Parts: sequence; structure tokens; C-alpha cells
Amino acid sequence: MNVEIQIPFNEKTLAASVEVPTQWTNGPKTCVILTHGAGGDKDFYQLKILSNKLMDSGVMCVRFTCKGLNIKYRTKVYVEVVRYVFEEYTYLDGFILGGRSMGSRSAVAAATCILSSQNNTKLSPKPSKDKKLVSRKRKLTCVECGAVHPNNNCKVIGVLCLAFPLSPKGKPDRTDSLLQSPGIPHLFVSGTEDEMCDLKLLLETIEKMNKADLKEMPKLSIDSAYLSFADPLFPHTLLQINNAKHSFKIKGISEQEVMEHINEVVSKWIPVCQSMLQ
Repeated sequence: MNVEIQIPFNEKTLAASVEVPTQWTNGPKTCVILTHGAGGDKDFYQLKILSNKLMDSGVMCVRFTCKGLNIKYRTKVYVEVVRYVFEEYTYLDGFILGGRSMGSRSAVAAATCILSSQNNTKLSPKPSKDKKLVSRKRKLTCVECGAVHPNNNCKVIGVLCLAFPLSPKGKPDRTDSLLQSPGIPHLFVSGTEDEMCDLKLLLETIEKMNKADLKEMPKLSIDSAYLSFADPLFPHTLLQINNAKHSFKIKGISEQEVMEHINEVVSKWIPVCQSMLQ
């Protein structure tokens, strides 16, 4: 079932697509939230067919549009979207945050911020003149990202990074944001020729993340001529797309075929994240 909704944010709304499976997986009810890169919107082709695949495999998916190039703003929006989905769909057990390119940066930042706030380190009462809020549970706003956070029952269990722009030309690398991320599974999907990501640096960063978390999980296998795992230990790993650039496109191979293989791996990775709830 696919439903188009508007998510309230400040005095405006955010366009979102909600895809709910007719038959859920046997494990915890899980929702993957996705957003696009610096350009595009929620209907970006790669996100759309990924969410369709997830729904068919028994996982709920929410795609949302967030226009803007300021990472702090996009992180705030992402956190507010997570809270909205958490409060509206009360049957959900866990959330995986994901995105493509800049959207993956905001997913990493949102996951880090939410899990840090659940340690009560960065929250303060959110002032409101709305009398309707008096009877509700007091909401808390994050002093770092400025968003109203979901409460501690919101379980973020994984982060999906499609074409994470680790080292764009002419800008500092973004390893710090990954090294500060919480110890939940991260799946990175990047082309070996990605002009915005130094794969050697990404692998070194993933290795540091794994050493910090010290929690090995089952590894995944894949049967593909042009996709391969770099084979670091879980919870964090990299799926490489051979000869692909930032766009994931490979000469002589259709984008749909490449995404079908990626989507299959992501579907197999979901249970790794769900194990965080056990």
C-alpha cells in the first residue's frame, strides 16, 4: 500500500510517500526512512525502486523530500520526520535511517543525534504557547540540532548510506561524522570510481568504527559480477559497485539491473539491524 502524506514541519509541510507491506517479515516490524541528495526529491529513481523492494520483502518504507543544502537544517528535518513516523505508526518496532549522497549524511547525523539524546545529554524543554500541548507529554528539543526528538522508546537500529560523499573535491573529509556515529549497523554502498568518496579512506574509517564497537555480526554473501563486499567485520561494512561512479551507473549495464542487485543486498541486511532489538 502506497500513501502520499504531508508531514508537518514548523509552519510548512514535507511531502512524503509511505509504503506499508501487506505481509510483514517474521521479525520486528521495521521502517526504513529514506531521503535524497542535494538535488532531486523523494521520487528519485534509486530511492523509489529500493522502497518498492523493501515493501515487497515485508518492510515499511517512508521517503521524504527535504530541499536545502545546509546539513544542520537537513538533520533537523530528518529528526522531526523520524519523530512523526514514530508517533503516527505506533506498531513499529525499529527504524533504519538512510539516504543517498547528502541524504546519507543527514541520516548519519540524525541517528547520532537521536541516540545521543536518549542518554539525556542534549535535551531541554521546548517552549510552546500552544495551549493544546498542555495536556500532552512535555516535548524536548535538542540543543544541538534544534529538533523535537522522539522519546526513548524510538529504536534506531541501523543506517544505510548510498553514495556517502566522504571526500568531495576541495572540501575537508567527513570521517569525523562517521567516527562519532553510534554502534548500530552501517551499510555503505559506493562505486569504486566515486569521485566524491575515497574508498581507501572510507575503508580505513569503517575499520576504526568496527574496532570501536567490537560487535561482530553475521556477514552477508552476494552473487554478482559487479558487486562485492570489502569484507570488514560487521556491524559496519561496505558494498562496492565495481567501475561505478557517484551515480551508481556502470557502462553497458542498466541502472535498473544495478539497483536490483543492491536492493537484494539491502533486503538481506535488514535482519542484521533487526537483531539489535533482540
